[in-house]
Amino acid sequence: GGLVHYVTWPGSSRLLVSDPAALKHILLTNQRNFPRPRQQMSLLRKVVGANSLLATEGDTHRAARQRLNPHFRFANVSLVFPIFVETAHRLVDRWSKLIDADAAGGGAAIIDVHPELSHFTLDVIGLSGFGYDFDALASAGNPVTDAVNSLLTPLSLFVLLRSAIPALNALPLASLRKEKEARATVRGTVAKIVRKRMEQASEPVEK
Repeated sequence: GGLVHYVTWPGSSRLLVSDPAALKHILLTNQRNFPRPRQQMSLLRKVVGANSLLATEGDTHRAARQRLNPHFRFANVSLVFPIFVETAHRLVDRWSKLIDADAAGGGAAIIDVHPELSHFTLDVIGLSGFGYDFDALASAGNPVTDAVNSLLTPLSLFVLLRSAIPALNALPLASLRKEKEARATVRGTVAKIVRKRMEQASEPVEK
């Protein structure tokens, strides 16, 4: 139990690990011996940035994690609980309205949970980490939410080929242009939020 071997196209072997002890061995204790796939890292860096915590490994990742550890102490994490609970209630209210609306029309509600939870996560991160409300759960046509959805769409064969053959990224395709615009929207918004927070932190405090 905890290990499943399967084969993917074009005949590559994969090992699905769910055993906690094995995961600790792979992700923590012997992290250097289990580097993440190059293609996966390439895709991840395009979304979150080359120097982000999620897209780094080895000593670089370890140093970044040590800098962030103080922010994840219980005293700090406990401050996020009310935000998490409030946002969860907003998600429940949203789903209830969708279900009630479909029931009123005599149908059964079908909710695509994956993007809904992505919006939930975006709202929690924005409020708890930056004091910024993306309003991803409530807003329709939100540029940031649309950009995140675009970047988190399921991988296609062409996306995988681009990771293996970087020259394909230079093709003048609408999908590549849309992806570039989405990355610019996300990074521009994050940069604006960080800049605003830094300005607020540098303002003199009235005594």
